[in-house]
Amino acid sequence: MNDRAKKIFEQLVVLPHDEYLEGLKAGHPLVCMRVADMPQSFLDNKIGECVLCSQKIWYRPYNEIATNKICAHCAMEMSNARDC
Repeated sequence: MNDRAKKIFEQLVVLPHDEYLEGLKAGHPLVCMRVADMPQSFLDNKIGECVLCSQKIWYRPYNEIATNKICAHCAMEMSNARDC
């Protein structure tokens, strides 16, 4: 694992589901996969739009409350820009 991956891994936090949902309500970003990048994993997935680039994204129904859904591409660009 390279240094950048270690840095990201160290920042990951596992939360109880209730706390996770509260964070989404509070505006924490939800990183989603683009529809164009992967097939639908679950039949009940929802389709939305990335708030930054407007690409179509997949998300799970219980994440409907998230107001800041961003695609993985934009999340990586934001992360790369922060490291500069």
